[in-house]
Amino acid sequence: MARSCTTVLAAVILTTGCSDPAPCVTAAHVDGSYTLALDGVCLDGVTASHLVDGAWQADDTELRWEPLASGGLELTLSAGAPARGLELAIPTLDVDQLLQQGYQSWSFSGTVSIPLAVALDADGRVAMKPARTGNVLDEVRGVSFHAAVMRKGDTGRVTIVAALTADRAVTGIAATREGDAPARLSILYGPQRELLPIDPGDGRVHGERLFIATAASPEAALAQLSTELVRAHAADGFTSQRPPGGWFSWNSMFTDVDAAKVRGELDVVQAKLLPAGLPLVEIDDGWEVAWGDWRDNAKFPDGLPALAAEIRARGLVAGVWLAPFLVDVTSQTAATTDPSLFVRGADGAPLVHQSFGNPGSFYVLDGTNPASMAIVTDQIQRLAAGGFTFFKLDFLYAGALAGQHAHEATGVEALRAGLALIRQAAGPGAIINACGAPTLPVVGLADSLRVGPDTAFAAVDINFNMVGVAARSLAARLHLWPVVWPDADQTQLRAPLTLDQARVSAAVAALAGAPYALGDDLATLDPARFDLGLDPAIVDLAGAPGPATPDGIMVAPTNAIGFSPLLENGLVTPPPATFHAVGKSGVAYTITFDWDAPAVTIAR
Repeated sequence: MARSCTTVLAAVILTTGCSDPAPCVTAAHVDGSYTLALDGVCLDGVTASHLVDGAWQADDTELRWEPLASGGLELTLSAGAPARGLELAIPTLDVDQLLQQGYQSWSFSGTVSIPLAVALDADGRVAMKPARTGNVLDEVRGVSFHAAVMRKGDTGRVTIVAALTADRAVTGIAATREGDAPARLSILYGPQRELLPIDPGDGRVHGERLFIATAASPEAALAQLSTELVRAHAADGFTSQRPPGGWFSWNSMFTDVDAAKVRGELDVVQAKLLPAGLPLVEIDDGWEVAWGDWRDNAKFPDGLPALAAEIRARGLVAGVWLAPFLVDVTSQTAATTDPSLFVRGADGAPLVHQSFGNPGSFYVLDGTNPASMAIVTDQIQRLAAGGFTFFKLDFLYAGALAGQHAHEATGVEALRAGLALIRQAAGPGAIINACGAPTLPVVGLADSLRVGPDTAFAAVDINFNMVGVAARSLAARLHLWPVVWPDADQTQLRAPLTLDQARVSAAVAALAGAPYALGDDLATLDPARFDLGLDPAIVDLAGAPGPATPDGIMVAPTNAIGFSPLLENGLVTPPPATFHAVGKSGVAYTITFDWDAPAVTIAR
């Protein structure tokens, strides 16, 4: 149970005073339970268990903790091998709102009311299905991945629970409550129920490092988490490079991109975007023969390296898109590759993956096998030698799908191994932009991370709801900065957005700072709308040393989640109305949005 005193655990935020006369001390008890003492709350009856032979057991499961200078605790679970999951259960926490983080880039992130129940697996613990499928339609209210912020009502202290690393597996955090009763938390390491790796040092299975603490506000909690993420990854030897902004082909051309259309943008990019510090020209999906056949198709008759040379000759940066872990089952690569090089299912046959919103079927490359990854890394090496230095890597969740690999590994381990091979192929100066990615597992390997769903879709008119979703996602996931740059997708300025809506779109994309880019056909864009995207204040925000910070992250909790901007009926929970940033010039800005009007004010 929770007593008012002092206790913290990964990604939760709580409200209480400290009036209980009994002292609260973090400790293990003879009955196998634990007490966690945080600033403002005492968590009693905490239990740890692990999954073996289809059943959860407490025997030989251990929780260790270390007090942090921040006032929180760093926690680590371990268990005797073998194990397919580790759980830390907090039976009572007096909270009713959850800042929920979806599994991957396109998943919902926002504030929800904690539900009565969530779906359970056959073993009796929370299913956490998105970690198995990567599908945004499998997200449910009450289940957060890698981080969660919780509070009671809209005042008082909050609690944050978060994984600090995701080197081997995913951490999910589920919150449920009945009526006015306190919530119950299940912090589950390994929701894919894969066989977890054994530490050769002690022969045990160890969970990822967890952070739990309380804070005065959701904003303070996420700032504290950001600090702890930096500390936890200080030894990685990786610092994310500042990504270039500029222009992306996808948001206006989609798969109809071709060499002539890209060349038609270059004069405008050179004349208008380059002087604004936005040099990127990114060629998105549509250049390849097929997913997995990463060769230039007939729409690029001179080849991508020739086009990259033209881009670079103008002082611009050449970028290119790939879905590196997926191979279309109808492709030449699929027909000519040894099936054992693909990730395999339980039957030993290649796993066949289908993605929401994509009619194709795909095999999955095995990140643990360099011979498998050579299907894509050889082509990335060719593109890098041809002048491409920016690589947008999409559908990355596929690399983490569970299955049989050449070397025993979890999906997360395979994803990270494959990304490491891709980084090597791209070269030391390359910028990696992760998209459709499980968020924490790509930290230390990607320079920038898409933090929300697409803001433009083929054959669908641009609508303002997509802009609001981008702002909400950016605000919810800013704690990942500075271990990775957040990317809120490109701004669209074209009709049917009104001029006011277009200006809000530009401001939202600029909140991310460096990744700021435009997604319209610049050669035909109305000059008045183009000017909105290059407003001096917008350009100053785009050049900022870091992303803007929000006020009021946890607002208007919802009883529904938005699966996609196309499926969300309005903003189920609105973004913050106010952000603060310091531009490249050193000017401090307050950016205020009216999400109903809509309008934006950028004040010095």
